[in-house]
Amino acid sequence: MELSDIKGVGPKTIEKLEKLNIRTVENLVFTIPSAYTDFSSPVSLKNAYAGDFCLFYAKVVKKSSLNYKTKNFSLKISCDGVTLNVFFFNTPFAYASFSEGETYLFYGKLTLNYKYGKIMSNPDFERAGDEKFLKEIRPVYRVKGLFTQKTFYKLVSNALQVYKPVSMTDSVLTDISKAICNLHNPLSLNAALQAQKRIAVEDCAKSILSYRLLKENVKKKKGLYPLLPDIDGMSKLFSFKLSASQINAVNEIIADMRSDRPLSRILVGDVGSGKTAVAACVMDYAVKNGKQAMFIAPTTVLAMQHFKKLKDSFDFPVALVTSEISQSQKIKIATDFKEGKIKALFGTHALFDPTFNSVDFSFAVIDEQQRFGVSQKDEMHKKNPSVDCLTMTATPIPRTMSLLLSDDIAISTLKPRYIPNVKTHIVNYDKVNDMFDYIHSQCENGKQAYIICPKVYDVEGIEVFSVEKLADMLFEKFADVGFEIVYGKMSDAKKEKAFERFFSGQSKAMFATSVVEVGVDAPDATIVAILNADKFGISSLHQLRGRVGRRGQASECYLCLSEFTSSASMSRLTAVKDNNDGFKLAELDFETRGGGDYLGLKQSGKTLSEKYLINIDKEIIALSKKVADTIMDSTDYESLINSLDGEYLRSVENVSKS
Repeated sequence: MELSDIKGVGPKTIEKLEKLNIRTVENLVFTIPSAYTDFSSPVSLKNAYAGDFCLFYAKVVKKSSLNYKTKNFSLKISCDGVTLNVFFFNTPFAYASFSEGETYLFYGKLTLNYKYGKIMSNPDFERAGDEKFLKEIRPVYRVKGLFTQKTFYKLVSNALQVYKPVSMTDSVLTDISKAICNLHNPLSLNAALQAQKRIAVEDCAKSILSYRLLKENVKKKKGLYPLLPDIDGMSKLFSFKLSASQINAVNEIIADMRSDRPLSRILVGDVGSGKTAVAACVMDYAVKNGKQAMFIAPTTVLAMQHFKKLKDSFDFPVALVTSEISQSQKIKIATDFKEGKIKALFGTHALFDPTFNSVDFSFAVIDEQQRFGVSQKDEMHKKNPSVDCLTMTATPIPRTMSLLLSDDIAISTLKPRYIPNVKTHIVNYDKVNDMFDYIHSQCENGKQAYIICPKVYDVEGIEVFSVEKLADMLFEKFADVGFEIVYGKMSDAKKEKAFERFFSGQSKAMFATSVVEVGVDAPDATIVAILNADKFGISSLHQLRGRVGRRGQASECYLCLSEFTSSASMSRLTAVKDNNDGFKLAELDFETRGGGDYLGLKQSGKTLSEKYLINIDKEIIALSKKVADTIMDSTDYESLINSLDGEYLRSVENVSKS
């Protein structure tokens, strides 16, 4: 069935629907409402305020003439002794619907007008006694101003009269057609949310199946890694002894690499737990087996740090690739890598440069998983579809939590090498200057501190701290202890010099953006203050806190509030204050934000958590996994491919593994 077969859908309507990514009848009926409005309880205008959305009965007292040039008209209406001016713009078709002395049901937003006081513009309306749309509970759709809510609802209703949706999950779950009916015509808000849950499980189950089919399609030859891991030999790479959890992680990762499936494992460990050492051990193992490897970091600072730390530990040649090296240098490094003269590359996103498109490598490490998008990982898999990929993070992103909960990605966990000794405090906006005085006094006593801002420069109308503003404010106060300024768009050379002065203790303070969030290792830093902390996510706050106390010494983290901080932001900051465990914070983030888009793609411009009114929580992921397991067990491969619609098949073809 085509959209044009639906009553009321002509060529112009099809054009509008396509702008909403609605191209099929199925797309139309599966459109998820962004909210629901209860039309069962009209109110009195006596109890309504500007800014309220109101449903009320009112009598038309006066009707203006229609301005045929502007196509505008107005009404003066009365409700419980309160008069209100209602304006209709560019709606000449509505003019004949109104008669003076008649009562109507109106729904719209009250606004203030300097001339008329409270007014309402272009409200929905129906004649009293003839209510059809403005009754019971009605869905609110994301229509981007292309349709009125009433018109779009009619399109969906017309589609449902001639089209009954079916689903591959109907044999496992309740009939999808019942859920669709409750989605658009719920008898209660709970019924609407239960319908959204049923459809969310459908979405997640299909995503899980797509992800599994992707893994089924990619195999590698056996015997690529004939050597057994030599833990004693690997330990000689470092000046310290590997912990039991590090050894266990190395063995788990290598066991996956020796299988016929590409490695798809995440290494989770809090800051300072030794993730880099584990990655280095596995890189060494890959090269000892005649393979080549890449270590990809999100920032030049971090890539350089890894390179400098590990280059002398390995007994094979390595190279560093960043955006600042010349094209001729990139070509030389790529050629040497292809010829086997270089066995491992360290770098940033520069490794996704077309210069390296033809290089062959078998093992890749992606450090700080949350800083890379799926499209970048997809580029890596295009270079080698069967590449063994290890991702590392202290705080898994919600999508990864979804994969972990559904058992579709393996996890290795590192225990801390020391007990965290960082005390976290929340600082009110009016106490920030006192905090600056305290930090300066600590720097005078030889301690080092980071002060983090959400912006580099001031932006008119946005009242947050910037590095520029901070340096100007604190120049005189911190001049005697020395301070550095660091932000993302500085040249790598300037950043490196600033870090060298800070790391050596020449400067006691660093004013920076979140560019220091990952990989900056100043072992003597014991204070970090994060200004406008409510503007940062849970993961960033935890990572920034991890910049201090890296030797286990007593340290302090100050989360500074903005002048106006929402209750939701305050809850997030309190969670960070009360919890030092990155994985637990990731779980809290998951519970708050939901699982996001399972495959990391946006569907119809929205992730799954943005698409629904409910969170994609643990319960939904668990039920989706159960549904996917049942379908996998009872459906052959070809039938499964045929059952998945085009959207999910494209996911199978295009989405890389996490």
